[in-house]
Amino acid sequence: GRSNNNKSPKQQQRRNPQLVTGLLPENGGGFAVAIAASDQRTAVVCDNGTLFTWGTTDGKNVLGHEGVRWQHLPRQVPEVYRAVNVAVAKEHTVLLIGASFPPIPKTEGT
Repeated sequence: GRSNNNKSPKQQQRRNPQLVTGLLPENGGGFAVAIAASDQRTAVVCDNGTLFTWGTTDGKNVLGHEGVRWQHLPRQVPEVYRAVNVAVAKEHTVLLIGASFPPIPKTEGT
């Protein structure tokens, strides 16, 4: 196997799972229902329809965050409340928005 002897303690720590506090319900997040990642960006859709993104791009407006080229922590994308799924690749992010989210409750007789 590979040895981690040449890595600093900080580099070794990055390999351990960590809680992503920016996605917690008290920060506007929820349970992750869709996750997509590329070599430069990550996107997460939560069960409440919100979208969180982080990463980098060549443009100024990184992943829905105006005026930012590098977003190092997950951040909620403003005005996205009905996200259902997400896909990312080298040069794009695609978001699927639901026609009605959350689902419309059924009433008697329907």
